[in-house]
Amino acid sequence: TDSVARSSELPGDHLLARLGGDEFVVVLQDVPDAISATRVAERLQRVLARPFTVNGKDLFISASMGIALSGPGATPDDLLRNADTAMN
Repeated sequence: TDSVARSSELPGDHLLARLGGDEFVVVLQDVPDAISATRVAERLQRVLARPFTVNGKDLFISASMGIALSGPGATPDDLLRNADTAMN
């Protein structure tokens, strides 16, 4: 990854990483179900909906998100591919 950061908007010890360009990944640990993962995604969407002030100007961004849950034998590549499919 190009850069990795912790976010105060993420619960617990989770990871936010930039894959490159405008692609990011959030890795949630010990998520019990899809509903919990969806709640985190909704929280991030609310945060991203707030304007960012840069040089006195408000900037607005949006994000498309896809959720993939890990299962037995799932590789990181599998999860990234599944999240990309879910996003589209």
